[in-house]
Amino acid sequence: MIWIESTTTTREARIAVTPDFVKRREGIRRLSSRWIQTAVQSGPMLLIDGKRHPAFSEGSPNRLRRNGVGVDSQNQLVFAITDTGQRVNFWDFAGLFLHLGCRNALFLDGNLSQMEVNPARGIDSFPLGAMFAVAE
Repeated sequence: MIWIESTTTTREARIAVTPDFVKRREGIRRLSSRWIQTAVQSGPMLLIDGKRHPAFSEGSPNRLRRNGVGVDSQNQLVFAITDTGQRVNFWDFAGLFLHLGCRNALFLDGNLSQMEVNPARGIDSFPLGAMFAVAE
């Protein structure tokens, strides 16, 4: 899960496995000064507390398009998507988020991804509504 926790003066991005989100949400419900603004569930987790997901194997031949999101040490969201034609396995993709200073990262989408937009050519696929926007 990725979610944004808010107070009247701050917003913090967080990523964790769903059971941890549920525990946190229950605790926050008891606080009037803090709330969850937005949450998105996806998966699998790429990084959990600074370590690759235990199901990933180094050198796995399962190489596909990938995109994901992490939270770095400055509490900034870090988005990554494979380049056109690039294929990567989960082990290596998780390693990118480690390299970028993330402790937790979440896989968003893969070979079905419509997150890459090319204005010069249309999308030959079913409609998909996935969008993240950052505004200040």
